[in-house]
Amino acid sequence: MSNDTKEEFRIGMVNLKPFAYACANQTSFSIGRTLKCPLPGSTYELLQIYAEAMDVKPVITWLEVENFGAIQKGNMTGAYAMIDNGIFDTISVTWQKTEERELFFDFSYPMYQVSLFHLVKWSSTYSASYQQDEAAVQHCG
Repeated sequence: MSNDTKEEFRIGMVNLKPFAYACANQTSFSIGRTLKCPLPGSTYELLQIYAEAMDVKPVITWLEVENFGAIQKGNMTGAYAMIDNGIFDTISVTWQKTEERELFFDFSYPMYQVSLFHLVKWSSTYSASYQQDEAAVQHCG
């Protein structure tokens, strides 16, 4: 099916590094990296793959979003409202799944499997204490 006859997949793209870089805004929407934009961003590339797999025509609108909105008592603002009102099929940010959001939206399979950490300045005191705690935890497990 030609790209002109495919159903449109409307994407609100947000310039949030490393998910989408501004250079991707300068290029045509095609699978993979280009010479003009060697690093378009992980979400940008994943959405390209989704569009190809779903056999839809991606239509991107670049958004300047500072506040993604909220859901309060079923009323939505910001990005939530843009999806709920049918302006976009998706907004290109990674969302955490919550019980409240599940009442209104479907979620894709998780795109990333990551562990989040806090950084502290390394010191031998902290390191020794951490290693003792880690050994104790492993002994109990």
